[in-house]
Amino acid sequence: MEHQFYQTCAYFTAEKYTRAVEKLAGQVFMPTQLPPPYSYIMMFVEDHNPTTIMQITRNLGYDRSSVSRMTKKLVNLGFLSTTNKGRETQLMLTTKGISFLKIANNCLNNLKKLTDELLGTDKVKMTTLLNESEKKIRGWIID
Repeated sequence: MEHQFYQTCAYFTAEKYTRAVEKLAGQVFMPTQLPPPYSYIMMFVEDHNPTTIMQITRNLGYDRSSVSRMTKKLVNLGFLSTTNKGRETQLMLTTKGISFLKIANNCLNNLKKLTDELLGTDKVKMTTLLNESEKKIRGWIID
């Protein structure tokens, strides 16, 4: 009997889709010269400037250690600056970061157009279902 997980396992099918869309996003975000998660972190900082590693972690769903590593690289590249506010380190955009965001936001628009074209009307239903499912699962997970 052949396994059915190829089509029915939530984990396997989500990971299979994730691998495909990561490759697609990597190609579209190539002009940034960084993997797409760096752009998403920068966009979050753009929307919530200044912010903290914990705010990024909670809102984007990346592990704290990954966010810490990526923001450190973004600081080293001169895209973000840091200041201490009490016990928290605040992350803020720099002029160089604002220039980077022009490229990253253009890439995001290109990714949106491409996925709209590839997925059609299923995209809205799929992303809505993925967001709802992620909230249900995250509510069950013990960190």
